[in-house]
Amino acid sequence: MNESVNILLVDDDPDIRFLMKLILQKEGFNVFIAENGRQALDLWQRIPLDLVLLDVVMPILNGFEICRQIRMFSSIPIIFLTAMEAEQDVVQGFDVGAYDYILKPFRLKELVARIRSVLRRSLPQLTYQENLPLHHELESSLAS
Repeated sequence: MNESVNILLVDDDPDIRFLMKLILQKEGFNVFIAENGRQALDLWQRIPLDLVLLDVVMPILNGFEICRQIRMFSSIPIIFLTAMEAEQDVVQGFDVGAYDYILKPFRLKELVARIRSVLRRSLPQLTYQENLPLHHELESSLAS
């Protein structure tokens, strides 16, 4: 089940952190939150994580630098989730080690599908049946 999957969500926007945590928990993931680069690196060192969702523009350390530091020691999947849409930013994200680069605003179903896709490649013990569509309750609650 997804509840054995630990995701670190790193974003300085409290509204995005709240929404993303809700979405990911509804999908059965364990979600850990960091609001700046220092917190992100601290959690990454202390908790056995399976995936990192990372914004680029953040206080203390930006997402590119966080990714660089993690890549010195780990190949954990990192997905950038950011409003930085310039081609040079996207290329830099992949150059520093991102598995994917998703632009805000994002579509919920697509985001969850991309997370699952990355996890299937990095955690082959997850079975296809565990990757169910978004819960209908979540879709209806977010639409209202």
